[in-house]
Amino acid sequence: MKIARVDLYTKSFRLKAPSAVAYATVEDAPHVFVRLLTESGLEGWGCCAPDPVVTGETVEAIHDFLDRKGRDLLIQRDARRIHALDSHLARHGPEFPGARAAVNIALYDLLGKRCGRPVYELLGFYRQCMAT
Repeated sequence: MKIARVDLYTKSFRLKAPSAVAYATVEDAPHVFVRLLTESGLEGWGCCAPDPVVTGETVEAIHDFLDRKGRDLLIQRDARRIHALDSHLARHGPEFPGARAAVNIALYDLLGKRCGRPVYELLGFYRQCMAT
């Protein structure tokens, strides 16, 4: 299951109500979406919501990292080797945890689709809910 293509999209979502934390009040939440397409036509989707204060990432920085290095590290690689691919991304961009998370989510989405199972089942689905 080789990755043939990596597409990046950005969308900002307007929040129903502003979210206020110690360092800012946010009314819009920008997200970066990663679409991985395999040679067989399967597609996996992942996303992240960069926060410069929390992770040091911006939408632009994530796009730049995934454009410059991410594509080279992912294209023609086996999408089932999730941990190996994450390790490669971490080595080349340790300062991009959100970008790595978006890629990981897309890789797990591909794996679930390949197996015909939802990702939560692949991960053990032992919880019915989780406190946040």
